[in-house]
Amino acid sequence: MSAAADQPPTRTDGAHDHPVLLSGVFESGVGTPANTGGRGLRMPGAGRRARGLGRAVLALDSTTAQQLLAEEVAEHGLISTWENLVQPVSRALTERWEISGAGVEATHLLTECVVAVMVRATPLVTQPRNPRPVLLAGMPEERHSLPLYPLAAVLATRGIATRQFGAALPARALIAAVRRTAPAAVVLWAQLPRHADPDVLDALPRTRQPARVFVGGPGWEHTTAPPSVHRITDLAEAATLVEQAVADDNP
Repeated sequence: MSAAADQPPTRTDGAHDHPVLLSGVFESGVGTPANTGGRGLRMPGAGRRARGLGRAVLALDSTTAQQLLAEEVAEHGLISTWENLVQPVSRALTERWEISGAGVEATHLLTECVVAVMVRATPLVTQPRNPRPVLLAGMPEERHSLPLYPLAAVLATRGIATRQFGAALPARALIAAVRRTAPAAVVLWAQLPRHADPDVLDALPRTRQPARVFVGGPGWEHTTAPPSVHRITDLAEAATLVEQAVADDNP
């Protein structure tokens, strides 16, 4: 995977509107920008369906975008959809933005389409393998939490129940959720370094049965988490480690 960028380049034309970097599940970033040329997206090596998704999001065609994503989920699964469609299109959109400042609307549309497809692909776990749930949340003030949706979907297909709290869960609310649910595992996402706050991890309540705590996202790359906290960097690894935590919790 490519090295994660701490933050997108500084811009004066709406810098706060930079696209969410989605090129990895828990390690998002891009390589050296290349000349995208023309109106299309530069996606060398991408498959036919990924190129179609790129054309759809540039055209702001959410129907086609969701159809392509859903077809990939049905044929090749959730991890393939994330790695072979969402990641290459996101990288290309980010490169395009870094060069021209254009395409934020396409990135937002891609995000909403991915959320819609992942939610539909998440089965309702009525008889979970895990008596204690898995909590998924963005760090306090972190507005980006999209990678937690494919993780929730993959875990649900494996019979693991999650509690999805989305972006920017306040620290007090996170502490309350941990105290009330006594989870088997907690996964916290930080896109930007300023949101990767180890003090929040230290403040998590110690339940009678301890929770395994995982952190993900480029915000944690240069932040030292407590020794008991494990950093995860891609979807397959995240799902495997959370599944193992659940198994260890319920031998």
